[in-house]
Amino acid sequence: MSAGTNRLEVRVEDLRKGMYVAELDRPWVEVPLPLQGFPIRSDEELAVLRRYCARVYVDPERCAAAGSERDLPGAAAGRAPARSRSARGGDDDAIDVSRRYPDPDRLRRQVESAGATVGAARGLVDEALQRVERGRGVDVPAASSAVGELAERVTQSPAASLLLTSVHDHDNVTSTHSIHVCLLTLAFCLRAGVEANKLEAFGLGALLHDIGKARLPRELLDRPGPLDEDEWALVRRHPIEGRRILADSGNVPRAVLNVAEMHHERRDGSGYPYGLRQPDLPGYVLVTALANRYQALTSPRPYRDAGAPDRVLQSFYSQADGLYGSRVVEAFIRCVGIYPVGSVVELDSGALAVVVSSRPSARLRPTVQLVRTPDGAPYAKLVLLNLAAEAERRERSDDAHPVRRVRRVRSPSETGIDPGAIIAETFGVQLGHDGEAAQRGGASAAACAPR
Repeated sequence: MSAGTNRLEVRVEDLRKGMYVAELDRPWVEVPLPLQGFPIRSDEELAVLRRYCARVYVDPERCAAAGSERDLPGAAAGRAPARSRSARGGDDDAIDVSRRYPDPDRLRRQVESAGATVGAARGLVDEALQRVERGRGVDVPAASSAVGELAERVTQSPAASLLLTSVHDHDNVTSTHSIHVCLLTLAFCLRAGVEANKLEAFGLGALLHDIGKARLPRELLDRPGPLDEDEWALVRRHPIEGRRILADSGNVPRAVLNVAEMHHERRDGSGYPYGLRQPDLPGYVLVTALANRYQALTSPRPYRDAGAPDRVLQSFYSQADGLYGSRVVEAFIRCVGIYPVGSVVELDSGALAVVVSSRPSARLRPTVQLVRTPDGAPYAKLVLLNLAAEAERRERSDDAHPVRRVRRVRSPSETGIDPGAIIAETFGVQLGHDGEAAQRGGASAAACAPR
């Protein structure tokens, strides 16, 4: 196998954290590492490479950049920002990282608290859209206050907050999508160490990025099928309308205006409305642009199924330089995890599960909610399994219990499992305009059963 002109052949025993693995001595599909090309960041990744490979090929030009977040908004070069453990993307207080079977009530309380904050923010976005439809401006101070509450919630319980981005409201798509994009942007920026004053502006831009859609005809937004050329041209103007709406509202930071106007632009000029290219796109715009596209593709729509989160991330990674930049994409993957919350995974036992939390220190061993037994039957009760704690427990003892791991990611449409519905029912997340809470105490058979 050729190493290429800029790649070095390295024995696996000589690998170190920070090295960028560009190629293996075997096909990528034979190794349980979801990313094709990545910087080594954990002992677990080193262990996987040493177990499956004899040698790999390292890209020396990217080794120096591994772990660097200097081009991300607000991150200081060469030092770790002073933040809380959860804001760094460390072990989440909603999951007891030492327990093989975490207490579901602990996570449920965190989700309920985060859900209340998210519900209030969604109401504010609904009101903002209605104000614009009536020809009025956005209440910017109220929106800024909501962003502050969301940022606090993401800081305190990132897993619970990101869990909510898997729950979709088919009756309220625009406002729900806006909240989810805001949560992802805040989680990214907090992990990157963005300063407080910039964090509010970036979060506000993410929350209001689609405000220009309030000027579009309602039938276009609700259209289940494809648009014709004239209709699509109208939709492509919503970023321009969004900037105008926010500018007319008064006292809006320039960063917020830029996010509203540029969140569909891409580094290679393939975006809209202007076809801008790098370096005309600020880094914080690319962050929200990526969060916006990720949330759109992993959400169900009337005309298509939701995309599997890991496959969406793979597509971003393969086009990183042209779309959002490799460092932004890699940092986003570190933020949401190789197995993002809401992913349907198959364990090596054959059981199916939904990812509910992902530890940055154990990216290949998330915490999952078991959904279907190896025989295909729904679990009779709620069971959370912390794959990282299970592996650590085995290392500390002579326990012969087999350590479960993720065998592969499965498509929700392929398995008939609706991750959002399961999470909503399990953790009491409210959906719909009627405010009726979803069932609690475990996923229903309808949400888990094969279709």
